[in-house]
Amino acid sequence: MFGCGSVVFLAIGLAQTVHGGAASRYEMVTVKAGDSLWSIAAPRYPDSDLRQKVDQIEQANHLQGAGVFVGESLRVPTS
Repeated sequence: MFGCGSVVFLAIGLAQTVHGGAASRYEMVTVKAGDSLWSIAAPRYPDSDLRQKVDQIEQANHLQGAGVFVGESLRVPTS
């Protein structure tokens, strides 16, 4: 039993390394009138490439594009 647990733990650690480290943390953001992914990302990531951050938000929420709807809840990476 211990051997199986060790293998699983090692596999998870390796998977995180391959994907660039530990899983990201998220905050939930509710879309307000006039919001876009760009306007949500800009104040949260002032020193980052916003194109990359918008892509991360799209991926985290399984969006097909940058369109969002008022009242929609979005997972937004905290870093």
